[in-house]
Amino acid sequence: MSDDIIYALVFLLSLPLGALLPSLRPGVRGGVAGAAGAALTIAACGGWALYSLCSVLLSYAVLRVAPRRLHGPLCFAGAFVCLGALRLFATPPGPANAVQLVATLRLASLGFDSADSTLQAEGDPSLLLLLQYAFCYHGLFSGPFYRFVEWARVMRSPRSAVAPTADARALAGRALLSALATLAVWRAVAAYLPYKYMTADDGAWRSLPPLPRLAYFYLSSFQQRYRFYACWSLLEAAGALARFPSPANVDPIACETATSPSALIAGERPALALDWFPISGVSCT
Repeated sequence: MSDDIIYALVFLLSLPLGALLPSLRPGVRGGVAGAAGAALTIAACGGWALYSLCSVLLSYAVLRVAPRRLHGPLCFAGAFVCLGALRLFATPPGPANAVQLVATLRLASLGFDSADSTLQAEGDPSLLLLLQYAFCYHGLFSGPFYRFVEWARVMRSPRSAVAPTADARALAGRALLSALATLAVWRAVAAYLPYKYMTADDGAWRSLPPLPRLAYFYLSSFQQRYRFYACWSLLEAAGALARFPSPANVDPIACETATSPSALIAGERPALALDWFPISGVSCT
């Protein structure tokens, strides 16, 4: 199965999961999200998932044994050792590499949050909770990235048995339209200006003058970004349905129209207002 098909299945499955999560009891929501992510990881990565599991176990050992002031650098080091081993001593498939990278970001951030006492209100996570966070399906294969405290607030928010809010529906609808539009751009450009043409040992390609060759290269490369925009937009819709506060990875229009590096970096969608789940007196809006 190709990586594109795997990613498409992962993101399409994320939509019904996102719609389901708010209706679940807080006590089981994190388990369902983590189990779904673990199942998707095993299905997409097979035995490569053991690298991510080792990262989680190593981080848990650090949190339990090491002095708190060292949690940040030790979790950071342990996560990157596992990531480096995966990349240096093996040739993992794309999904396995993506899962390991996201797990590395999550676990390293958890260590630094523990070191600076950000986790004191939540308490140090148990091994089960750490597994649920590390393998939570949303963002596991591509981002967006969530710190543990942000994730825990969503997983522990009050149960909502009603349909998604108007804000959530609107954001999910815009994200789905973005996914369809960027998917159309990707497939149209890929059909008429195939990227593989440039990598083939083709006499016609080699005989092109430098300027037409450069123009073809940039136009064909243009579609590569849109394949990612389509996936990220689907995941944004899934995150909006699940009530994640910042489900967007990127704003395609802001990125494509940016006139400076700072404008490119700042191309973010506004966070979805989540005033329906105060946690310990803190409203996540």
